[in-house]
Amino acid sequence: MMPRARASLIVRSIGRPELTEALAAAGAQTCPGLEVVVVDATGGHHPPVPDRVGPHDVVFVAGSLPRTRPVAANAGLDAASGDYLGFLDDDDTLLPGHVEGLAAALDADPRCGLAYCVAREIRQGGVVLRVGHARLSPLTMIESCHFPPCAALFRRSIRERCRFDESLEAAEDWDFWIQVALAAPFRFVPQETAVYRADRGRSVMTGGAAAASERWRDVVRAKWSGERDALLHRVERKFDAALDRWARGDRAGTLQAVESTLADYPFHVGALNLRGSLRAEAGDFRGAWDDFDVAAEAAPEDSASVFNLAQATERLGRPADAALLYRRVLAIDALHPHAGARLAALLSTPPSP
Repeated sequence: MMPRARASLIVRSIGRPELTEALAAAGAQTCPGLEVVVVDATGGHHPPVPDRVGPHDVVFVAGSLPRTRPVAANAGLDAASGDYLGFLDDDDTLLPGHVEGLAAALDADPRCGLAYCVAREIRQGGVVLRVGHARLSPLTMIESCHFPPCAALFRRSIRERCRFDESLEAAEDWDFWIQVALAAPFRFVPQETAVYRADRGRSVMTGGAAAASERWRDVVRAKWSGERDALLHRVERKFDAALDRWARGDRAGTLQAVESTLADYPFHVGALNLRGSLRAEAGDFRGAWDDFDVAAEAAPEDSASVFNLAQATERLGRPADAALLYRRVLAIDALHPHAGARLAALLSTPPSP
């Protein structure tokens, strides 16, 4: 019996020309004991693949019938022997150190079920977005997909609880990440080592393909609506507890309840503003600014969040930036009770030499 690999990269492939580049990227990974599992999704018409790429063994999963994306993913999960599993579709690529960095994060935290990184998402026209951030929870994952398949590595044990939904024709990766998020904690690794080519192949989101993909995303939203509602209810209960403790002057209890709220939903505008207020009250204007900035980004038309951000910006000694934010508050709410006065005060103060 072959020894279990440290990690497996599962390549769902329809034999595109880009497969050569994907396999070269797998071969350049520095992770010892890596295996590359290539799943034939063509139905027996896949071009030959090498036995090894770089120092790593290649396992080819043949098939006599075409496989859809979720069917190919499950076939790869079943064939992979690694302690950690990840995906690399045949039109995507990875930078060196990708697998090793995510594997090290999983090694460091036995409670964590999945590690993910920043990905470069290449769209039509060569537009490059950087996707992936630390503010994830089961609820945020149910709301939208925050990283592509090639950006994550997860424990082998996950496959015993989570499977790709083979009834889905699109959004199957998002559905799988929701399952994982409900089953185990995630860990963000601030490395930018995954390249997701949304401008190629079946990932192109234009015309009829975009409309079809949105329909499948609606299917996923409906599938998880019950879990979403339950999580939202739990979050609001926690935030109500934070407001109650704030009203009673219990600052320590307020902070505890706010932290618990934000652990469940990192983009809760009310909780962000409340924690920012606690930090400002304690003189931590940098920390307050961070909270108010996320709140203002999550709710750009909420004048209270933008005003809080303006005040923190002013306290950090950035009057020009604060003035712009006060103007933004007044554009949202021309009758805001304080923004006009603060803006006038800033404009009447001579600039520092």
